[in-house]
Amino acid sequence: MKKNIEHIPICPKCGYDQSGIISTWEDQCPMTGRCPECGLEFEWADVFDPGRVLLPWYIEHTTSKRTMCRRVPSTLWMMFIPYRFWKCLSVHYPVYLLRVWGCVVGSAVAVYLLTIFLLVCIGTYSTLRRNQLFTELQGLSPGLNYTGLYWIDMANPVYWLENIKDAVHTALFNTTGLTQNGLHFVLITLGMSLLWLIVLCVIPTTRRMAKIRLMHVHRAMALSCFVGILGYLLALFLDTGAQLVLYSKLSINSTRFLSTSGNFSYSLTTTGTNQFEMYANLIVTIGLLFGLIWVQWFWITAIVVGWRIRSVLLAVLGLIASLLAGFTVFMYLSVY
Repeated sequence: MKKNIEHIPICPKCGYDQSGIISTWEDQCPMTGRCPECGLEFEWADVFDPGRVLLPWYIEHTTSKRTMCRRVPSTLWMMFIPYRFWKCLSVHYPVYLLRVWGCVVGSAVAVYLLTIFLLVCIGTYSTLRRNQLFTELQGLSPGLNYTGLYWIDMANPVYWLENIKDAVHTALFNTTGLTQNGLHFVLITLGMSLLWLIVLCVIPTTRRMAKIRLMHVHRAMALSCFVGILGYLLALFLDTGAQLVLYSKLSINSTRFLSTSGNFSYSLTTTGTNQFEMYANLIVTIGLLFGLIWVQWFWITAIVVGWRIRSVLLAVLGLIASLLAGFTVFMYLSVY
């Protein structure tokens, strides 16, 4: 019979052209088929119309930016257990790389802007506390100069410009504390995911073992980076809370004296913040360790469940390479 093929019918997994099999059909089209290259079983309807069935909870399967934002919680909830996620998002579903990477880049930009906003808030609160302490000192010893402490005019636009400038610079080049740990988690996750991509799609021997289209691996890499950004966000919020608690406990040391220069010397101390910092560090440490374990769980499940690659050797090689990459990035960040 005469076929009217609008696009090249390829295997959803490996991309092998199925036109040769289709040319052998005479009277009817079978419901299911098997790829002669990778052995994947599929429905012919998925080959002819890859986007006929889309997942209603998944961020990638919508063209609306508003709907994509609404689907972020449901996508993250499904990804929390990788087996469940890849069981639903099998290799048969179409891949829209621009959407998934757009979501990742958009999330990164949003988190960066949020970081700047929180840094501005912390700087503002710090200034308020120091102005308050300056007022208290003026009440105790009016007319004296105070070493290192002075009144800051927050109504001056120059103050806000400098505050925002410092926040932008800090967010880019000078992250510290828990926020820095979150940034390291993102970089380690990126390094481990990149090695999985190299093993599956770049090295000739393992690429022949995998027989997987590059876009599927790109999707997995984008999603793992998405989780890395989420880990950074967790560290950012806890770090912000720790700094706000720190400045809220800021007080003047009870031991004060008048120096020979006539300036009033003092010291600022914080009380009651060690316990909060301890719990914040503990939460971030546990969360980031779980995140690193989750990344490997996510990739191995993608290979076995989502992409149906039946090769233990490939999974082991990918795991070893990914762990070595993560360790290398960790050592580099520790040294530099």
